[in-house]
Amino acid sequence: MATGGSPSVHRGEVDQVFSTLSCVDVVNHAKRATAPALFSVGLVDDITPASTVCAAFNHFDGPERIEVYPFNGPDGGGTQHFLAKLDFLADLPVPA
Repeated sequence: MATGGSPSVHRGEVDQVFSTLSCVDVVNHAKRATAPALFSVGLVDDITPASTVCAAFNHFDGPERIEVYPFNGPDGGGTQHFLAKLDFLADLPVPA
């Protein structure tokens, strides 16, 4: 397999799939982004470590906001974060 993919599709190529996916780093994309963004990070997330979210946030080139949930993992802020998303959307400028 020459490129990445999903391990569920390319069952015999697990090592290659994960090798390819390891090359993807959102920091490289964040520095080119300009749209408003709401980030969230759970500080006890063992799937997406806070350091990776914070790195993307720190390199983001557009208007950004981050919600930090000190006692949450990948579940984030649950209902509290849903409300933060609504506030974030309400604060966006309305296109002309």
